[in-house]
Amino acid sequence: MNERVQKRDETVFSYFHDRVRMCRWLGLSAIEIKKMICVGLYSRELSSTLLSNGHTSESVLLADIRMYNDVDHNRSKRFRNPSQPIRSPKPVAEKEPAPTWSKVDSKPGVTVSLCTYPRCYNCQSFGHIARDCTEARRPLKCSKCKQDGHSSKYCKKVTTDVNLVSTQVKNSAVHYIKQVCINEHKDQIQGLVDTGSAVCTIKKSTAERFDLKVNSKIINMWVYGKD
Repeated sequence: MNERVQKRDETVFSYFHDRVRMCRWLGLSAIEIKKMICVGLYSRELSSTLLSNGHTSESVLLADIRMYNDVDHNRSKRFRNPSQPIRSPKPVAEKEPAPTWSKVDSKPGVTVSLCTYPRCYNCQSFGHIARDCTEARRPLKCSKCKQDGHSSKYCKKVTTDVNLVSTQVKNSAVHYIKQVCINEHKDQIQGLVDTGSAVCTIKKSTAERFDLKVNSKIINMWVYGKD
């Protein structure tokens, strides 16, 4: 019991319901249940918030947890990284290409150092690059059809290359459908888990099947309007 704490990747609602179930099985009081829940919470702020309230009802505690999560989520959107100012990018000065040096052996035992400048792709001359070349531009040549006048990006030749993409839709509802055991009965039923709900609903036929006692309850209802 004392080792049951909220895991880092576990939702607070899943931890709450599991912790309450264990406390009920031990027959703890409402105040003791609230204490055990706050001890195992991963968030210190949430634990302090619940302890500061005088509520001991499980439904009210769950409502306080839900309100805390909503407020914390909205605040994280509004006040995200407020201390980091937005910096404008610094202008980068364009530099001329620096020459490279290499060593060439002209005679055995004699080493001569030569300066090699960049070579232009357009005119094949040394000392500048293609974007600074003053000569007429070389015609584009497509690498697919080997024709001049366009690049492979704009080639209209029909190719047989086919990209196969397969997608698999994941059904998130499967993760919340579990096998439920009622009062340690050997037969199990299929249930849909709602981690944010404070109550549990069950069909009348299922309750009669497992010999559960069904009591009637009068509930007052209020409506708006004259009729």
